[in-house]
Amino acid sequence: MEYLLGIDLGTTNCTVTAVDEYGNLRVIPNSEGNRITPSAVYFEKEENHYLVGQKAKDRAASDPEHRLVTLVKREMGKSREQIRYNRLKRRPEPYIFWGREFSPAEVSSKILAQLKKDAERELGQPVSKAIITCPAYFGQNEKEATRKAGEYANLDVISILPEPTAAALAYVNGMKSQKPVERIFVFDLGGGTFDVTILEVANGDKKNIEAKRCDGDSRLGGADWDETIVNYMVNRFYSVNKVNLLYEEGEARDAAYGRLTLDAERLKKELSAPGAKTASMTMSYGGATLTEEFTVEKYAEITSRLNEQCRLYCVNLLEDAGLGWGDVDRILMVGSMSNCLFLQRMLREWSGKDTNFGIVDPKTCVSTGAAIMAHLLCHPDGAKSQADNQNQTDAAQDVEGGIFLGGDEGSVDAGFDSERLGVGVLPASIRLSAFDRNGNPLAYRMLEKNRPYPCEFKQKFPVKSPNQTTVNVTVLEGEDDNPDYCRAIGTSKLPLDGAHDRNDLVEVSFSVDTNGILQVYAVDLKSGRRIDVEMERDDGFNETAESVKKAAEDAAVFDVFLG
Repeated sequence: MEYLLGIDLGTTNCTVTAVDEYGNLRVIPNSEGNRITPSAVYFEKEENHYLVGQKAKDRAASDPEHRLVTLVKREMGKSREQIRYNRLKRRPEPYIFWGREFSPAEVSSKILAQLKKDAERELGQPVSKAIITCPAYFGQNEKEATRKAGEYANLDVISILPEPTAAALAYVNGMKSQKPVERIFVFDLGGGTFDVTILEVANGDKKNIEAKRCDGDSRLGGADWDETIVNYMVNRFYSVNKVNLLYEEGEARDAAYGRLTLDAERLKKELSAPGAKTASMTMSYGGATLTEEFTVEKYAEITSRLNEQCRLYCVNLLEDAGLGWGDVDRILMVGSMSNCLFLQRMLREWSGKDTNFGIVDPKTCVSTGAAIMAHLLCHPDGAKSQADNQNQTDAAQDVEGGIFLGGDEGSVDAGFDSERLGVGVLPASIRLSAFDRNGNPLAYRMLEKNRPYPCEFKQKFPVKSPNQTTVNVTVLEGEDDNPDYCRAIGTSKLPLDGAHDRNDLVEVSFSVDTNGILQVYAVDLKSGRRIDVEMERDDGFNETAESVKKAAEDAAVFDVFLG
């Protein structure tokens, strides 16, 4: 039996769903029997020993040394100078363990390797092929780093799938609708990132999903709600006890911050429970204690700035698409923060619509959607028997009159049009660093924001000087014609044979594949020769083929220490 994996590589938590060749879906529990694995890695002092998941968080609670890595997803694709940048100390805080520096992709690969091992234990056989999800707004370097993380974990990455598309697939799977076209607004607020996406579902003889618009924030998630409450408690503690924890140092201070963070997360969960009205939180440091009472309304007020950020992203996305809330047929709330009752209430107030919370499992729908996509890509002609297809059709539910609880343990609907699934759109315009006729720097737009991928754009450029041997193609992301206001992705150095005259033409192609990852190649129009090169990513972690192979070999021999 061949199994494929759908992996939701979340900022704070991960899930894995397996699908067999007949399309049967199965959410994978971890070694502790839980379907949710925290995105945490604890690097033990002994080389090649590390913990992943809840064991990593538990180990960190008993060990004062700062060897726990969380929220690594927020650092994906960043340069060395940006990783965990400490604004107070004005310097980055790189991942340095066992005498060497790890890239965010390498840290993420430890999580993926554990998820892969859990799946193989549960399924009783090796599994290598997987689709890994990422936020819809992830740029080129973030997506490439996600792909590398899978490669380091010895996974054959079929595709990098936007999380909202995966959630929509889980919703559409096994669902029948009376509407020929359904417009879906996905509100995906996780532990560390935020996505808003508009998709359209065509419900004809074959179901088709197409992404239309996306936006989001890589630094907005449940961790920010927790941090806001922590800061509130620190300020209240200072007002009462005249001690500012922000400027304290030492293990006692670090331990106090750690307890505060855990208590802030607990408070959020307690106030999100059905019928909850109040909850308390206590802070202790230096012999002093402060207890604060919170109501649901007080909590929402303290975090109102974050709530407003979410609302503005929704409004801006709809305006950019030329739509209003009245044009939306269904709202899907997914991500760990969608459990918060005050956010559900706010989204209903903003939109005037039902938020449809619970229509899919907010914690596992993304990995389930990824597994569905993996099956559709690897079995485009369908692999289920006629009887299986009939069983699936009979099990399909009509959501017009009520709630459809998307099944994680069901099977892939045979009614998808696997050739026309529009999985994502470009979250930002892709540009080329150039000069205008007056010699001024210019960010020349090659592919516009929100263009569906895969896609390609070609442009002819003249050779700058006789006998030129190299053409440097510097790629940017952004919406401004000024390169200073765009983000550098990387540079491709296209080799020429040195036999060109000035103004001879080279045709440069920007090609975005089904993963949303950019490839640059060129055709020397004088010789007709195609020029293929690897882009040197502007993240400081440009590995060679040999170093990538070495990282994968190292991952294979690392011990996941469970003691």
